[in-house]
Amino acid sequence: MKKLENLLIQEREKAKQVQIKINRSVLQNNSENYKERKKRTRQLIQKGALLEKYLEAKHLTVDETEQLLQIFANMINKQKPDKYKKKV
Repeated sequence: MKKLENLLIQEREKAKQVQIKINRSVLQNNSENYKERKKRTRQLIQKGALLEKYLEAKHLTVDETEQLLQIFANMINKQKPDKYKKKV
């Protein structure tokens, strides 16, 4: 009976250790996702600021800004230098 209790205790301890490893992995993954989201948010803010600066679009709504970009998107993309084109 004592042997069975010890075995049960060992199995519970192993299960705890596995759960601890899982929790650490999840926390690390969440931390990496948070850093990536933060980096992406910063990038979007910077690009938005540049858009407002060079197109004088600060007074425009989001929809108006999109309409403005749609008007010029084809022209800009056709004349865009190769170094700025999306690599496939």
